[in-house]
Amino acid sequence: MKSARKVFIAVCLGLTSLTAQADSALWTTLESTPQYSRFVKGLELTGLDDKLKGADTAHPVTVFAPTNEAFARLDVPDKSKLFSSSNRDRLRDVLNLHLVAGNIAPKEAKQRHALGSNQGQSLIIEAESGALRVSGVEAQAVQAFTSGRIYRLDQVLIPRQ
Repeated sequence: MKSARKVFIAVCLGLTSLTAQADSALWTTLESTPQYSRFVKGLELTGLDDKLKGADTAHPVTVFAPTNEAFARLDVPDKSKLFSSSNRDRLRDVLNLHLVAGNIAPKEAKQRHALGSNQGQSLIIEAESGALRVSGVEAQAVQAFTSGRIYRLDQVLIPRQ
C-alpha cells in the first residue's frame, strides 16, 4: 500500500511540473508571424523575449502586439531613435507597456476597464460597438494559448512621460 501511495504522489508531482513548464507556442507564434518582426526584434534587443519564452499556465502573459505598419507610422525621430543601442531603456519601457501579466480574454478585459501593464502604467480598456480598444487603439484578438494571448494593434502604445 505504501508503494502505491508513493507512485500516486510521484505521478501527481510529475503532472504538476508539467503544467508549470513553459509553453513556447505564444513566443513561436509571434516570432514566426512576419507582421510582428519589428516587435519581436525589439523584444529580443531588450531581453523581454525571455519573459515570453518562459510564459506558462502559472505565469501567463497577454501581449498587445503592434504590427510592423504600426512601427512604420511612428514619427521619424521616434522610429530611428527607438531601436538605437543607446535607447534600450526607452525601447524596453515602450514594449513593456504592451505586456500584461495574465491570460486576459476579451470579455474579461472589457469587464475590468483597465489593465496594469508590465511598464507600470494602466491600459484603459473600452468596448465600442463590440470592438475592444486599448488606450484608444483597436485591439483584435489573434490567438489564445495556455501561456497567454496575443492581440494585434495597429498603433504603438507610447508611455506617458
